[in-house]
Amino acid sequence: RDQARSQAHSTYTFLSVRPLAGLPNPERSLALLEKLKEDPGIRASMVKHKFSVGLLTEMEPLSNTQSSHEGTTRLLGLNRNQGEVVELRLRTDAHDGYRDYKTIRKTLCHELAHNVHGPHDRNFWDLCHQIEREVDAADWKHGGQTVGQSSSYYAAGEDEEEGFEDHGGWEGGDFVVGGSAADNKGLSRREILARAAEERLKKMNMERRDGGKPDSGASP
Repeated sequence: RDQARSQAHSTYTFLSVRPLAGLPNPERSLALLEKLKEDPGIRASMVKHKFSVGLLTEMEPLSNTQSSHEGTTRLLGLNRNQGEVVELRLRTDAHDGYRDYKTIRKTLCHELAHNVHGPHDRNFWDLCHQIEREVDAADWKHGGQTVGQSSSYYAAGEDEEEGFEDHGGWEGGDFVVGGSAADNKGLSRREILARAAEERLKKMNMERRDGGKPDSGASP
């Protein structure tokens, strides 16, 4: 049994981790990525769902931040090709600090759900929330719970700005909003981000009319 468990943990995991080259303190980023890889809840959930990810790496924050007169939008995570690569925003915009561990981990739960589902539909959110519950349960089991832990997806000091995980799944290596790369053909990255924000606003308004929980910018 122990051998089977060990084999499962070595198979259903992040096969490699890598900090982003060229940024300060790569050793700190590597340590954070390793901590995420070895997180008891993440490990247990990946084994349960048989998730294997080729590379866990950090996202460059500046190139994934868009500012306009309406505010600033930050992309928090990416999942390329259903688990080939997962990128996470670890740092604050100016590269001079790191975001809260549990906030990053919650984004990782979101990206792991994209191993199965691309669009942000009900099936996706059901799986995403299931993974979050599994990870939180492992926190209690291992004594890692915190009192008053924020579930915000914003970086420290950036809570007035908008942050969201991604635009949906990946299709053909391109960003997609809700699943179809054709919908975004010919659009700039800024236009794609604007469309993503518009789609989330529509979804939030629909859920409010239906009596559901409004979208916080991250999940329904």
